[in-house]
Amino acid sequence: MHPEYGPASIAVKSGPIVQGIPNFEVMDERYSYLRTSPCIRVRAHHNYEGQEHPVLWSLERPSAGGRTGRTFYDALGHDAASYESPEHRELLLRAIDWLTAV
Repeated sequence: MHPEYGPASIAVKSGPIVQGIPNFEVMDERYSYLRTSPCIRVRAHHNYEGQEHPVLWSLERPSAGGRTGRTFYDALGHDAASYESPEHRELLLRAIDWLTAV
């Protein structure tokens, strides 16, 4: 379920991937009411019907061989308009760096 396509205010939370990136606006659909694991770290959310709904999150977990497995999820980007946001593009670049740093 999601609100209609249109302008979306994205609130950035905290953490190494998002540090220094301000809240931003995108033209997009925003998934809402997703079931997520309590282990994720929400990096950004949108508000809908009085609730915060995560749109960007990360997860670190032990992996085989004592390494750390990393996942980053981006619920934005339903069409090219979402990538017109410099903040959204910067978040994706940082996520790639974070994912490949292990």
